[in-house]
Amino acid sequence: ENCKQRNKKIIFATVIMGICVGIIIGGYNFYKKAVVPRNVYESAMHSIQSEDYEDAIEKLKTITDYKDAAQQIEIASEGIYERDYSNTKKFIAEQKYSEALEILKQMENRDNVNELIIMCENALKYEEAVDLAKNDKYKEAISILEDIEDFKDSANILAQYRLEADYLEAIIYADTGSYESAILLFENLDDYKDAKERSAELCYQFGINEFENQNYINAKKYLEKVADNKDVAGILSECELQLSYADLYSTAQSLLAAGNTRDALNYLKQLPSDYKDGEELILFCDEYKDILGTWVEYKSYFPVDGKWFLTEDVKGLRASSYLVTWEADQWYVNGYTANFTNNVLRWSDGSGQCELDVTTGEQTTKYEFHIKNNSEGSKSICKKVE
Repeated sequence: ENCKQRNKKIIFATVIMGICVGIIIGGYNFYKKAVVPRNVYESAMHSIQSEDYEDAIEKLKTITDYKDAAQQIEIASEGIYERDYSNTKKFIAEQKYSEALEILKQMENRDNVNELIIMCENALKYEEAVDLAKNDKYKEAISILEDIEDFKDSANILAQYRLEADYLEAIIYADTGSYESAILLFENLDDYKDAKERSAELCYQFGINEFENQNYINAKKYLEKVADNKDVAGILSECELQLSYADLYSTAQSLLAAGNTRDALNYLKQLPSDYKDGEELILFCDEYKDILGTWVEYKSYFPVDGKWFLTEDVKGLRASSYLVTWEADQWYVNGYTANFTNNVLRWSDGSGQCELDVTTGEQTTKYEFHIKNNSEGSKSICKKVE
């Protein structure tokens, strides 16, 4: 009897315990599926109202199946976009382009977000260029503005910066003695600041300096630029005279190099007696006028048994010729370097050893096989052509 009652009590207790457990589990599931989502949803709605959209989205992502949570996520995302867009417009209006750019780069590409990004980047470059120019770093500023020439008034200030950059560079050139570069830049600047005055003064100073250094071409070039404002007429006349002398001297040297002593003398005698080595060249031409010039063979000989026999009279195109010239203290025959001793010119033409006796006109050539066999070479008689 007692045993049966005990078993009944155990069964009853087990049933009651099962019911309690079921109630607890059911209550927990109800709390988890209904109460928790509701609380999260309500908290998210409060965050949306407070414009804390990031917090709202984070919460709503945990209950995407609850009510219209998914739709509220879209609403919160739109709120973020509108808030950020509004803030960027505000920053741009306040010229806080870095702050605006930081937000814009995190926004989705809608409306004119990309255009605003480009505008902010250009604005920052513009500000950087202006700051560089304030520190006289015009070249760096120009490099930046060339990339944003269509932004604001970039084109106008770019033109201004280029002028100022050239102006400052011209001053540096002048201070370091690069006068021609400085003058060129100042001339190109035209009416900018005092560029014309600086150019004129440099032309005068550089022209006088070149004149003193006997650089008459440059002296004339730069002094002519200031002839209307400076008293340089006398110096320019002297430049013209010296240049005419230089032309006469150069022509005479060219004639000498061609062996034309007669015409060379005509030019040399027009020079002042103390002009360079003019007098020495005149004496040289007088002394060697019968040697310098063209020698043409008219008789040709060939050795037979140790004797020379006349083979033929040489005429026309068959006649060899020898141009004797003097240039830079050196004798030449047909362009080959020659030595002149005891009235004999000696030279090598690449294939043989040659001699020309200027008193007899006898010209001999020994080729390599003649030299090896210790035999006579060829011989001809030449005469000087006037």
